[in-house]
Parts: sequence; structure tokens; C-alpha cells
Amino acid sequence: MINVLMRNFLFLGLIIFITACGKNYKQHGSSKRLGMTKGLTIIRENNFIKVPENPDLYTNLLPSKTLNAIGRMELGCTVTHIGGNYAITAGHCFSNPYLREDKASFFVKDVSCNYLSGLPLSAYNVSFGVRGNSLGNVKGNCERIIIAENGPQLDFAIIKLSKAPVEAIFLKEKSKAILGNKVTIYSHPSRRALEWSQDCYLLERRRDGLNRIQYDCDTEGGSSGAAVLDTETLDIVAIHTNGTPDRYYGHNSGQPIQDIINKLKLELGI
Repeated sequence: MINVLMRNFLFLGLIIFITACGKNYKQHGSSKRLGMTKGLTIIRENNFIKVPENPDLYTNLLPSKTLNAIGRMELGCTVTHIGGNYAITAGHCFSNPYLREDKASFFVKDVSCNYLSGLPLSAYNVSFGVRGNSLGNVKGNCERIIIAENGPQLDFAIIKLSKAPVEAIFLKEKSKAILGNKVTIYSHPSRRALEWSQDCYLLERRRDGLNRIQYDCDTEGGSSGAAVLDTETLDIVAIHTNGTPDRYYGHNSGQPIQDIINKLKLELGI
């Protein structure tokens, strides 16, 4: 059995390695485009677009080799495979559901996936490739929370899965959430099959005590944990964490990736 320090070393080695050689994917050309859906939204008009089982047929969607890395957690969060069967999501996805939000702060390392919640481990199973009518082509069990935090300063989790797709969206050590940059989000809102929030711009950080960066890409419950991707590089620049009750003047928000990377370096010894 690999001990904790070795496992953490291997994980952080993955981040450093990918800094040098990670591959970025651009949007691809094709003959079709996709139309919008209508329904409940968070920010003003609904911009969600349903992603079909084969996104490679549509010019405005990211290709399957990128989207295959995005999974749906059974209890209702979005997860991204970052390589080596490791995945990233929001820390609050592992909170005890019976605690008030202001009592649910935590920081943990190397614990079972249901350590905090007491829910069945099956609640944390992840299915990748849930698009259109497909229920997914790769399914992995959550084996361990490597590190997770949920609080005003940080909301993220790195988990180890029993199985994950070959495709991954790697963490980049130098990635940053930069004010004014265009970003995009693919997620599983309300546990639905994959949907695209289209593009939006990174706004200022919140000023209410939560260390989060804001944006106007639409999200719903179930979008928590989704990777916020820079549209030019497709780097992960944030992890979606918070919606807003104000659909006209509010903003959604996420955890800047540079804060997560710094925490990983500090806590996992590199």
C-alpha cells in the first residue's frame, strides 16, 4: 500500500510535470451549431445549452477529448479528472448535510470520502461522459479524500478515484484567475446530463468575507465543483463554489485556482 506521503508526492509531481508539458485543446470546426434551452437560470437570461452525447459534431462545443474528463458525482456535484485517477471538485460537496452552513467549515487530509458526512460511499461515485441520453462510459468510486477544505478562505477537494477516463484537464502550476479574462463552464446542473454555461468574464473578488472570484456564467445546484476554464488556454482557473439568490444583480463565484495550488504546496510538502 502506498503511504500517504508517497501518494501526495506523486500527486504534486503530476502538477509540476504538467506545467511543462500539458496540452491545451482548442475549440474545433464542424458543420453544426447547437441551440439554447429554456428554463430556470441564476443570472438574468438562461444561457444553458445541453451537450449532446457526441459534442464533436458541433462547432461551438469543446471536443469530447476535453469533455470526457468531466464527471457527475452521484449526490450532485461536478468533478474534473486531473490525471492519475485524481479529481478536483468543491470541498463543500463532502460536508455533513445536517449541519448549518456556518457550522460546516472543515479541513481534512487522507480520510474516507464519507468521513464528514456519514453518507453511503456510493453517494460519491462519479460517472464520466454523462451527456445526452448516455449515462456515462467510465464510472469510478471515490476511494479517498486526499485533501479538502470548506470555509471562507478555501472551498475545494482533491479526491482519488478507483477509475477515471484517459482524458484529463491537468492542473497548471502557473494558472491564475485574472480579472477580465473570458471563461467557460461545463457542469451537471441539478444532476442533469452535461450542460454548457457558455462564456462569461471573470469579475472582481467578492467583498463579503468569502475569498472567491465572481463571474456571470449560469450555474445551478449540481454545478458545484465544476472547473472554470479559460477560453483561450483551457486551463482550470477556478472551481465553481457559490451561486447567488439575486438573479438580476448578483454574480456566481468560484475558488481561484492559484489559492488551491498554494494550499496544495503548503499542506502536501512541496
